[in-house]
Amino acid sequence: MRNAFAVAWKELQLLWRDKGELTVLFLMPVMFASIIGSAFGGSGTPGIHVYVVNLDEGAYGRQIVAALDDISALRVDKLDSEWEADGLVADGRALAAIIIPEGLTDAVDTFGRAQVRVIADPTQQQYASIVTGVVNDVVLPVALRGEIKYGINVVFSESLSYANLTAEQRAGMEAQTLGAVMTQLQRMYEAPLIAVRSEQPDGLSTRNLESAVAYSVPSYAVMFTFFVMGTVGSALLREKEEGTLRRLLASPISRGAIIGGKMLAFALVVLLQVLVVFGVGRAFFGVPFGNSPAGFVLLTLALALSPTSLGLLLATLSKTSTQAGTTSMIAGILLGILGGAVVYTGGGGPLESIARFTPHHYAIQGYLTLSSWGGGLADVLPNIGMLVAFGVVLFALAVWRLRYL
Repeated sequence: MRNAFAVAWKELQLLWRDKGELTVLFLMPVMFASIIGSAFGGSGTPGIHVYVVNLDEGAYGRQIVAALDDISALRVDKLDSEWEADGLVADGRALAAIIIPEGLTDAVDTFGRAQVRVIADPTQQQYASIVTGVVNDVVLPVALRGEIKYGINVVFSESLSYANLTAEQRAGMEAQTLGAVMTQLQRMYEAPLIAVRSEQPDGLSTRNLESAVAYSVPSYAVMFTFFVMGTVGSALLREKEEGTLRRLLASPISRGAIIGGKMLAFALVVLLQVLVVFGVGRAFFGVPFGNSPAGFVLLTLALALSPTSLGLLLATLSKTSTQAGTTSMIAGILLGILGGAVVYTGGGGPLESIARFTPHHYAIQGYLTLSSWGGGLADVLPNIGMLVAFGVVLFALAVWRLRYL
């Protein structure tokens, strides 16, 4: 055991001297999670961050802005210039900008056409489509009012008696009819003849995330723990290239102590990675660790088995330390995408089916259970079990392949 601790301490000292590797392992996950947190609602404020530029001076422009303000999924900031909004979106300060055109109210009242534009970040198209859908829903009542008003005008214009009325009388009749129609539509909206009710199976609770950063913190924490693979593999192959591994194997230290020491060192790195990312998430975005410290630590230790074992395995399949680092980086990114670290895969469907073949899925869902859904140790035991299973299989393969290193 003492020999294993000595090997672990040596690995940690070498890692501490490699500032570039420390940046990848600790700074990058914090940076990515913080960017997502800022874009979707920093300082713990949930919602997709958007800018609204209202160039219309009429009632309908104000109605659209008020409706957007009432949507909890959005965090709305107002600007006066569409060029400023365009620049801020291009700089990544928000995911989209909503531009309400000048003369919108006049266009609706005079049966003209107007276009509300959504300027979206091209690198976040999946969220841009959400914003566009929300804007369509918000604009719909205004567009519907204009269409109904236009229809009333057309119907009345075909009446011979309507032509004999003064402009004030025509306007009064149209306004009265429009008011009656809109009142009836409001009643139908509030108490429809056919109502659709959403229910969930008995025994299952609804699991909603309070904000996007509540997902990005655990997902990026998990994704970047797998970047340890490159560190493990490169370190092992550098020792082989420099001859230190051969001398180490020839020493009185057993092969088990050598492998165990390396695993222990990088398991501690993974634990520290997760603690740092969650610490930043807690301090700046209000993402909690959860109510089960034991569950959090055991889940993280179980997670650590997979990237460290996979790093050893990739080292046995690579010829040089550079190749091991490159392969591990590519594998870490691909596994992160497939496992749900980039796009949420917990809602069922083919994406979740694919994600279940990766340890990322069980780690991310475990952290969400603890941090967002109020779960405890018992709730994440299945996740811990799956992570241990992944780790054991990968470790067994790595030990088998180490004979050929």
